[in-house]
Amino acid sequence: FTKLAGQTLVIDNRGGAGGTLGASIAAKAPADGYTLFMGAVHHAIAPSVYPRLDYDIEKDFMPLMLLANVPQVVVINPKRVQANTIQEFIALVKRNPGKFNYGSASSGTSHHLAGELFKLQTGTFITHIPYRGAGPALSDLISGNVDLMFDGLGSSAQHIKSGRIKALMVASSKRRNPAFPDVPCAGAARLHRDHLVRPLGTQGHAGRGTGACGRRHEKSTRHRRAQIDLGAKRLRDPDPHHGGLRRLRELGNQALGHGREGVGRQAGMTAAGTVSLRREGATAVVTLSNAGRLNAMTRAMWRELRAVFDGIAHVDDAGLRCIAIRGEGGAFCAGGDISEYPSFRFEEASLREFHENEVWAALQAMLDCPLPLVAQIEGACMGAGIEIASCCDIRLAGASAKFGAPIARLGFPMAPREAALVHGAIGDVLARDMLLAAGVHGAQRLYDAGFLLQVLPDNEVATAVQVHADRIAALAPQAARLHKRTFAMLKAGAHSTQNLLATAYDYADSAEHREGIAAFLAKRTSNF
Repeated sequence: FTKLAGQTLVIDNRGGAGGTLGASIAAKAPADGYTLFMGAVHHAIAPSVYPRLDYDIEKDFMPLMLLANVPQVVVINPKRVQANTIQEFIALVKRNPGKFNYGSASSGTSHHLAGELFKLQTGTFITHIPYRGAGPALSDLISGNVDLMFDGLGSSAQHIKSGRIKALMVASSKRRNPAFPDVPCAGAARLHRDHLVRPLGTQGHAGRGTGACGRRHEKSTRHRRAQIDLGAKRLRDPDPHHGGLRRLRELGNQALGHGREGVGRQAGMTAAGTVSLRREGATAVVTLSNAGRLNAMTRAMWRELRAVFDGIAHVDDAGLRCIAIRGEGGAFCAGGDISEYPSFRFEEASLREFHENEVWAALQAMLDCPLPLVAQIEGACMGAGIEIASCCDIRLAGASAKFGAPIARLGFPMAPREAALVHGAIGDVLARDMLLAAGVHGAQRLYDAGFLLQVLPDNEVATAVQVHADRIAALAPQAARLHKRTFAMLKAGAHSTQNLLATAYDYADSAEHREGIAAFLAKRTSNF
């Protein structure tokens, strides 16, 4: 760019939330021609994953130039997966359905869609494990914590050459990649429809002025206008070969289990149930609502719960200090919405997909939230409700609240990771009674077990939660964030504890550290 425009380009790398954080910042930049935005396929997918984006990818940006197409590549950890070709891998997976897993940058990303497309075409089942970014997923692949990835060739190339991971196929339909001539393309592997590339292109503000950068860019690249027009057309038009925004969103909805209606609205499913988020000062309040069903969780609600917490994790807002979670209408959550169950629970692959990629993905997003979570528990807290409550840091309940997981009456168990979560939160005795004997217990019993911080009269719970949230908000957010990281690492075991020690003191020169000590010595209130 510097050579073409004769002007320095400053790169402001804003990762997070599937690329939407950077897109949001670019959309709000002045329309003066001095800000360009690097767009990619995940920005076309994002509206299917994040229903409350504060920008419109089609209206707020104008495509300028298609810079590159980066092919996806199927890469495995050779120590975990004993396969030398893509055909051997497919045969191995078919012999062991559900045994293998693949990592992705997050749900709805190109990594995820490539994996789901591969599963559809080969008739295989591989468990999807979403990460918070491609970097952590690739690191876990190299270290052996996941089996494979459908990664971009650019980021995997050096690790393929070093032998730490093995490439089985490049997702290009007609020709091999020149850098890896020994790795077959999808066509050579007889997967002719598996053509998946990630287009990367520059975009400008839709209402941009000319500006110095804009004028010089236009002048210096006039001879490339045909390429610019082609790039814009490919990004805008729903062409069947290049995809287009509309086709990408449809593919994203299919992989995520969404219908055309968007996140949380699968065809044939009830439209009841929502998860909403509102701001109250320094606290964000998450509300579960499913009228007439004691806020029982629908599949749509699980997806929305995950989207809410994925969004919170990437909000750059120093004023947001605490999250409160509650149920609407005098109940917390009475479990799962059983009216949906006949549509998906009687087939192993779809049942696994529901628990691993919808329920657990939402619970994991809560567990990963960097802000303290306070549960306001009133009325029924059963099944899914006690799973959600188990993800919270602090729990306050009304005296009449009831807790349990009586799903044994329905003829099926709680999913393994969900059961482990609840077991760790409420203790062995109550967990066994709830899951083996369908026991239901009052708030006092859960308080005695250490699950609840307080049991209050029902009409005082909301006020007590607000008081607790205000108390958290007045303290150093850095300390809360680092303590949550410590709790998570300690729970994960000794190996993670060693990783924690490597960064345990990186707050030493932080402003909050200095302010807290200075305020104490000056005998004044800290200003965090």
